[in-house]
Parts: sequence; structure tokens; C-alpha cells
Amino acid sequence: MFFTIKESEFLSEWKALIGELIELCFSVSKIVSPIVNSKSPEGIFPTELVTMQPDTVNSEQLKNVTPQMLLVCCWRSMKEISLFFGDLVRLLPIEHETLQEHSYLLSSAQVNQIGDYFVQHLFETRHRGAFELAYIGFTSMCETFWKCRNGLYCDQTLKWADHVLNLIQTEESKMKLCSTRRGGGLPYFVQAIVSTELVQNGRKTLSKCMSVLLKLVETKVDDADEENFSQVLAMYILSALFKDTRLGEDVLQYAEAALIAAINGFDSVFWNVRNASTLLFSSLINRIFGVNRSKEEISKKNSQIVLVVILLLK
Repeated sequence: MFFTIKESEFLSEWKALIGELIELCFSVSKIVSPIVNSKSPEGIFPTELVTMQPDTVNSEQLKNVTPQMLLVCCWRSMKEISLFFGDLVRLLPIEHETLQEHSYLLSSAQVNQIGDYFVQHLFETRHRGAFELAYIGFTSMCETFWKCRNGLYCDQTLKWADHVLNLIQTEESKMKLCSTRRGGGLPYFVQAIVSTELVQNGRKTLSKCMSVLLKLVETKVDDADEENFSQVLAMYILSALFKDTRLGEDVLQYAEAALIAAINGFDSVFWNVRNASTLLFSSLINRIFGVNRSKEEISKKNSQIVLVVILLLK
């Protein structure tokens, strides 16, 4: 923690100010969320916002506002809120983590509220700019939680991981999660939790996630009446995990099974499975062979001899 209050008489004032800022952020988020959470955030006209938020917005305020202006203002508002929340959790003393009992600036209730904000935002947001920046803030939060001395916060990251793994396997996922736009913020949500886990923990969360996700992608659905929602989401998440350089060599042990699942997905009768398989395959190729090292020789591709590839996939 980098922020400390040396004079205790100012502690209550700081707490009050931070509390007001958090509530203000939640109020702004409530107004702009319908836009960035829309299935087509780029196509919402300002007049539609009046219908969505009749208590906070009136048509007179939106006379000269274009759809582009509306979208930019909304997703940038979410961006600043996400980054602000991430910095709050990362920099401020939080309850149960300070040496002195009452010297914290963020209560556990406020921390939980911020966590709920990130969960909802990453699950429901469709606008790429909004959930990519939310990922940065949520990553800061997860990094802080993994390092906390109190097991309360560390356990919360495990609960989030369990929650998302259970959710993508249920019918409820179709209502709460985004199957288009490469899964929206869902892969980022899992990536933030898994990639920030301390190495000394043995990457247990990574192992658990990979076990569940690989099982889902290996499930072959041929009947057109059956749902493949979970399979597609699992492929999107795996693609994000294999792209993450912070996972290093730890993720390579799962490359063989993922590569087989991706290739098998090319034969699926469903277009969305074939598309997700292509993305997963591309991520695996980059992870195994690396990106092109030479910017000058664009025709020269990275390569590995067969023996090295076999050793990597073992």
C-alpha cells in the first residue's frame, strides 16, 4: 500500500470523501451502463437514452448529441470509473489489511461493492473499449487480493473463478454472458484472476480453470437442436489465456489438448464453433512458435523443428 494517513484527525474526512466519490461513480455507471451493455452500443440514438433513463435524462439535454458522441462519453465514463476503482483498491489501505484496526480508508463493504461492479461490468458490457479498460482495473484489484495477508480477500478471487466456471456450464449463462464479440469481457475476467495468482501458490487456479475449460471444448455437439454456448465461451477464454505472456511456460502443458480440440472444432456444423476454433488455433500457434521476430523480413515466419514442437506439447 502506498497511501498512508499520518494525522488521524483527517481520517474521517478522507473516508467521507472517498465514500462520496465511490457513490458518484456508481451513479454515473448506472446511467451509462445501458449504452455500453447494449447488444449494439454503436447504434443507439440519444433519444433512446431518455426511454432508458427517464428519471435522469431529458430530451432537451440531447438535442445536439449524435450517437457517436453518446457512445464515446459513455464508454469513456466507464473507463475512468474502472481505472479509478482499480487504483483505489491498489493504493488505499483496506479494512482488515492495516496494522492499526481503524486506520483503513476503504471498508470491506466498499471493496465488495467495487468487486461486484467489475463482475457485472465484465460479464455484461459489449463495448470493447469499456471492458478492456475494466480489465486493467480488475487486474489491479486481483493483484492486491492475491497479496493480502487476510484470507478473506484471497478467497474472494477463488470464489469469482468458481462462479464463472459454474456459470458458463449452466443455462443461466445465455442470459448473463455475451457469446458474441469474442465473449465480451468474460475472457478478460478469467484472465485477470488466473494471471495475477502468485506463482508460489502453484498456479492452482490455472489448473482448475484449464481442466474445466478443456472438458467443455472437447464436448462435441452435432445435433442442431443442442446448445453449444458453453463450448464457444470456453474457446474464447482459452484463447485469451494462451495469449497471456504472464502465464509463461505454465500454460504450455495444456497446449496439446487445446490444439486437438481446436482442430476438431473445424469440422463442427456450427459456424460459431468453427470461428472460435480458428481464434483458439491462432493463439496456440503464436504461443508455440512465437510472433514474427523480424519486422523487416515480413515473408520470413518463425518456425520450430518437429522435435522441439513435440517436446513443447508434452
